[in-house]
Amino acid sequence: TKVRMLRCLKRMGRLPAVLRAPRGTGVAGDHNLFLRASVPSAVVARRGCGSEWVSRGMSSSQAEAAKEKADVRCEACTGTVDLYHQHILIFTGDAPWPPMVEHKVDGIPIVSKTMQIIQNRNKQGLNGDVIFKVGAIEGHYDANADLAAATKAGVFDVLLFPSALRFQATEADMEDLVESFLSFSTPYQHLSPPPDGRIAGQPLNEDTHLMVCVHGSRDAKCGDIGPVLADNLEACLSPDLKKDVRVYRCSHLGGHKFAGNLLVYPKGDWYGNLVAADSLNIVTEILSGQESLKSELLSQHWRGRLGVNKDEQVYLFDQSKQST
Repeated sequence: TKVRMLRCLKRMGRLPAVLRAPRGTGVAGDHNLFLRASVPSAVVARRGCGSEWVSRGMSSSQAEAAKEKADVRCEACTGTVDLYHQHILIFTGDAPWPPMVEHKVDGIPIVSKTMQIIQNRNKQGLNGDVIFKVGAIEGHYDANADLAAATKAGVFDVLLFPSALRFQATEADMEDLVESFLSFSTPYQHLSPPPDGRIAGQPLNEDTHLMVCVHGSRDAKCGDIGPVLADNLEACLSPDLKKDVRVYRCSHLGGHKFAGNLLVYPKGDWYGNLVAADSLNIVTEILSGQESLKSELLSQHWRGRLGVNKDEQVYLFDQSKQST
């Protein structure tokens, strides 16, 4: 990554804001992305982060300089996904989320309990090399079901990715549930059911799962961009497609400075800097089956992938550009 930063310094004359931030955090048409940070607001990049350019009140040299800065900034969103192998997402109903759903005191109890279980198991070395990520999903898995009994009993729908399995569990079940998840520790594969005595999950009905961060109490940008992006993604799906594709509104995923953020399972690709106008072509590209880094549009927004660390994400991105 040092080489990458030096390249940015050389091209821009300074370190862009996106790289100063702490770590960890096809259908034709226009993809209008109003660039933020160091790029002048008058510049509009089409097709994500800039193959065609429109400028107002700028000389050709200024427009070219702005384009170069935008290219660097968008390229820099690659390699911004922390390494993890399993993603636990819990439907928490319609109540507003606190800023940190996993907080020990102020968070959502079942999400907080799950995070504490994972942290305790990490300290004891019980999770091996498997890194878990935990979050919440707005609403209910089955919006048409009679939820009164399940809610009263404290039963929650828990999703596990990339295995795309649904479990029903209470807070008291989460210790055993996390242990059972170790049976699904290999990315990108649907493995056999857990051993006898462990909680078994049911495969999800859909094949493709689109996770959009809408966590406005955590970050205003996600709260502004995320819900509109999620609504537009859903609007792009025909009734038939909705049988195979589902859009979820999720709590903080990580990297809110890249909002709108989209995470696609089961492959586990992350995309950032999306706006509602991108929705139709984003959905079309994702469902085309094309490798994300071979798609001009998707690669411009690609942040990283489940099961791959940040340096490997940058390597994959650079290799894809060299092969084109």
